[in-house]
Amino acid sequence: MKTLADHRAAICRACPAPCEARRAGSLDFGGPLETCPLNRWRLAPPAEILTPPLPGIPERTATFARQLVAEAGATVKGQRPPSSAEAARRLEICQSDRCGQYRQADKTCAACGCFLPRKVTWRSTACPRGLW
Repeated sequence: MKTLADHRAAICRACPAPCEARRAGSLDFGGPLETCPLNRWRLAPPAEILTPPLPGIPERTATFARQLVAEAGATVKGQRPPSSAEAARRLEICQSDRCGQYRQADKTCAACGCFLPRKVTWRSTACPRGLW
């Protein structure tokens, strides 16, 4: 599968006005959009590049089992679930795709494989990237 870095490198190679960073070989094709001095990386990549793959079924099953046990323990200890405002805030962070792991098509996180509309409501879970 072609990666986002491959897509950006192709845009850079086709650029009619090579910048100093390209001539110096110092561009980070996997870096933030602002790395391109001419702002050409904002060209939309194909959908398959934007959809990161999920972890395998064994890893997702193990993650879910760990989180289910933690949630049961939090429930027994009397921890309150997050408020609807907090759950909405968490989901908004995920949907903003700051870390590049949000899968819009199935509303899952590619980092952990969780279904986010449910995960954000659990009292014992956290973002695997530390965003909430």
